[in-house]
Amino acid sequence: MIRPILLSLVSLLGALQASAVGAESIERIEEMRRLGEYSIAIEFAEQRLEAEADDPEATFLAGELRLEIGDLDAAAAHFERLAGDGDGDLLSAARLAEIYRQRGDWPQAEILWQRIRTAYQTRDTLEARDLHAIAAATRGL
Repeated sequence: MIRPILLSLVSLLGALQASAVGAESIERIEEMRRLGEYSIAIEFAEQRLEAEADDPEATFLAGELRLEIGDLDAAAAHFERLAGDGDGDLLSAARLAEIYRQRGDWPQAEILWQRIRTAYQTRDTLEARDLHAIAAATRGL
């Protein structure tokens, strides 16, 4: 009788610890990024995505990490999930347009930038951080 209860408690404790680790893993990913430990940061981000595939924060961060190490194909895959056709997450769409530009795919980059501009024109409000990040992503275009 005591053994099943003890096993249930251990299982519950493990689940609580796993959820706590998941909540902290974005911080841990960012910490590894700041330390320049990109392989570890990418591994943590991918583990988080395995646990919760629809996590937009981890998806974006995985894309950023891949972009920073020059893995354009993997970065593009992450940003494509968030950007949609340019009407999804606009910062992800901007990153994706930058990847197209780096690949020399100017027509695709221009199509995406036009979709981003249209999406911003139809929105009621603009967030300063989004505008700043998009401006930073497009320097040199």
